[in-house]
Amino acid sequence: MASGSHLLNDDTEKKKLLQEAEQAFGEGKYWECLVACRKAFYLEFEHRFDVQGLAKDDLLAGLASDAPYYAREEGYVENNVRNPFDYIVRDHRKIDADLAKHRGLTTAYIGTSGMASASAASFFCRFT
Repeated sequence: MASGSHLLNDDTEKKKLLQEAEQAFGEGKYWECLVACRKAFYLEFEHRFDVQGLAKDDLLAGLASDAPYYAREEGYVENNVRNPFDYIVRDHRKIDADLAKHRGLTTAYIGTSGMASASAASFFCRFT
């Protein structure tokens, strides 16, 4: 993510997802809103914490990864990944720093395992 970037600055997949989320929210389709927001959050922040490439001994994946160091160690994936969600190993300090660049938000507002209510969806969709 470029320093000072904004989720809606250019015509990207993230922008399209957030526009879908806004429309779904306006129509009262809160589940669809949550899913679109969650996808945009992954693309903007979490994709860097994906350790799936590390399981394949992909050196570039290891260098580009923002996953915590313990998750980059040899054997981590084999010993700890049980389902596709386990491939994302977040460093909340890094995510918080990125969110702070976007109007001072932190994961305390968004939650560490996704959003669970329409009010959370409303907050996240409006943050953009």
